[in-house]
Amino acid sequence: MIACSDTARDFPPLLDVRDLKVYFPVNRNFMGRPRGWVKAVDGVSFTIHKGETLSLVGESGCGKSTTGYALLGMLEPTAGELHFEGEPLSARNAEGRRLVRQQMQIVFQDPFASLNPKMSIGESIREPLRAGGMAGAEAGRERVESLLDRVGLHRSYYDRLPNQFSGGQRQRIVIARALAVQPKLIVCDEPVSALDVSIRSQILNLLLELQRDLGIAYLFISHDLSVVRHLSDRVAVMYLGHIVELAAASELFEHTLHPYTRALFSAIPHIDPARRDSPRCLLQGDLPSPLNPPPGCPLVTRCPYRQPRCAEAMPPLEAIRPEHSVACFRAAELFL
Repeated sequence: MIACSDTARDFPPLLDVRDLKVYFPVNRNFMGRPRGWVKAVDGVSFTIHKGETLSLVGESGCGKSTTGYALLGMLEPTAGELHFEGEPLSARNAEGRRLVRQQMQIVFQDPFASLNPKMSIGESIREPLRAGGMAGAEAGRERVESLLDRVGLHRSYYDRLPNQFSGGQRQRIVIARALAVQPKLIVCDEPVSALDVSIRSQILNLLLELQRDLGIAYLFISHDLSVVRHLSDRVAVMYLGHIVELAAASELFEHTLHPYTRALFSAIPHIDPARRDSPRCLLQGDLPSPLNPPPGCPLVTRCPYRQPRCAEAMPPLEAIRPEHSVACFRAAELFL
């Protein structure tokens, strides 16, 4: 993956997420007041620059998809601030916020559930244009046909229904729909995990081609580390609603510094015997409930390197190598 240029980093980030929190109420009492909160995302901050791919990785339930949905307005954030092209979203009026949301689209995990089975694929791709009042009937059809060309499908498919297409073809249709309004950022929520292995590389190469030609930025949500390594400029590792490590992709895969990241990477099969036989970092127990997270560091109940202070305070996400931040009191001591 070719990282976004240094010139792009000289400008304000396309998206700046600051202390994002998404809590869900549970066990409401007879007055309708919640007895507790599921802290799905708990103080996440990151930036994405134009033409960059930032990947979010972590176990199922760590808050990756919830983060993406909150950015798109599909979930209401509990707290935090989003800045798009240098301007806070809260400073814009309703129409301004709608236009910003239009600049951020999504490709879902399941291409079979992403399309209305009763609508032709042409109408599905036109739907964002119609919602935004961006094209009339004739211009809209021409735009859709050019998008079908762009994602490797024939223009004659316009009037066909989704059940006439394979999973890989449906995902191309979903990508075309995301491109319809010329977005600057696309959230890719596990976009290849539901596809056959033989098709995955084709979709990934299409995403890379579109990024190169159109300058689109991606927030790429995945648990497949081999895909993440191939596609990403930077990688953020999430655990129990927190970002615990954030680094350039090449740096992260060469120098993992957080115990949780080391445990994730230990699970990757290696052909090289030297790497295959290297010591593994194993975590104890299961992922704690976000309804009742442990005090201090979220990994404290499972970490083999924990100390008493780890249960007393949440370690800040701090840079300890160039382009490499980690939220661990002992990372420099143990792994540098």
